[in-house]
Amino acid sequence: MGKQSRGFAMVLAGVLVAAVAGCASVGTCGLGACPEDAKLTASVWETLKLHAAAQPPNLIHVQTLNHVVFLRGQVDTDPERLSLEEAARGVAGVKCVEDLINLSFQGH
Repeated sequence: MGKQSRGFAMVLAGVLVAAVAGCASVGTCGLGACPEDAKLTASVWETLKLHAAAQPPNLIHVQTLNHVVFLRGQVDTDPERLSLEEAARGVAGVKCVEDLINLSFQGH
């Protein structure tokens, strides 16, 4: 792993740890991710891609760590952001959702 990749991984880990602190009641699976995390990520994405708010030009990324789903990306409006967050919360097995979605600049 190169210096840039290591640096990015360390920053991402710090952000994830800080964000998970907001989901304090969520248990962890140890040093690594929970075995179900990849399946949860896929399930959440399958749910989100049915929403217009997840379609281009919006860009949404889903990542799961210890049953906590992290939504990152950009949408046009706050209602779009909230609808994606609510849809992710509705997926079976998701313990907590950390919404890191930004709103696009509207030029005003």
